[in-house]
Amino acid sequence: QEQAVDPALRAALAHSRRADDRARDIHRHPAETLSFFQVKPGMTVVDYMPAGGWYSRVLIPYLGEGGTYIALNPELHPELTGYWDMYRGTAERFPAEAREWVGDEGARVLGANTDDVPDELASTADRFLVFREIHNMRRFGWLHDTLVTARKLLKDDGLLGVVQHRAKADAPASYTLGDNG
Repeated sequence: QEQAVDPALRAALAHSRRADDRARDIHRHPAETLSFFQVKPGMTVVDYMPAGGWYSRVLIPYLGEGGTYIALNPELHPELTGYWDMYRGTAERFPAEAREWVGDEGARVLGANTDDVPDELASTADRFLVFREIHNMRRFGWLHDTLVTARKLLKDDGLLGVVQHRAKADAPASYTLGDNG
């Protein structure tokens, strides 16, 4: 049975800003995923490790002016550098990056790392979404701190939504532990 998709979500997905992103829709199923997690305009949504903003370009406009989008990245060990540097200083860096992607349209945009989440954000999130990052959370020791932060941020009736990479059905546990994505 196909889920009904909010017309505002369809509009966010169809926007020209996503022209380069749309090729992955067939694999990532954003309309179905966000509908399944019951994400709605006006909500406060945490997006864990948004990286290049693939879901940001959907969520920020879709949440609308009454919504809040929180980009949350892990606290990184100083030895993780290079590629990982884009995850540092999220509070200062991410809101401006997001505005380059979506302009002034949509939700208020905040950023934080798990070690510096402002206390005033406690119990404000309707959804805490993790897209394809459980393997990194496990591999780099972020799982515990991230889940504690998720609990801190989520409202009592909030939802933790996880989408993970898929392994073959017969993959052994050693393959699925995270080093292979």
